Amino acid sequence: MSIQQYGKRRVIIDEAALSLAPGEREISVHSLISELGRMAETGSSDKRLTEISEARCWLKSLHEPGQA
Repeated sequence: MSIQQYGKRRVIIDEAALSLAPGEREISVHSLISELGRMAETGSSDKRLTEISEARCWLKSLHEPGQA
C-alpha cells in the first residue's frame, strides 16, 4: 500500500470517528464500519465511495483471524 493510499484511508476513518464523538457514541471497529456505511449512503462521488469502501474493507480485515 502506498503512503498516499494509507493517508486517504486514515482521513476517511478519522472523519467517521469525528462524526461519532459528539454523540458520545462508542468508537470501535464495528461502529466505524457502520458509520462509513452511512457516509457512503449520502450520495458521494465515485472516488469518495471507493475510498470509503477501501477503509471499510481494511477495518473488516481486523476482525478476521490472524489479523493484527
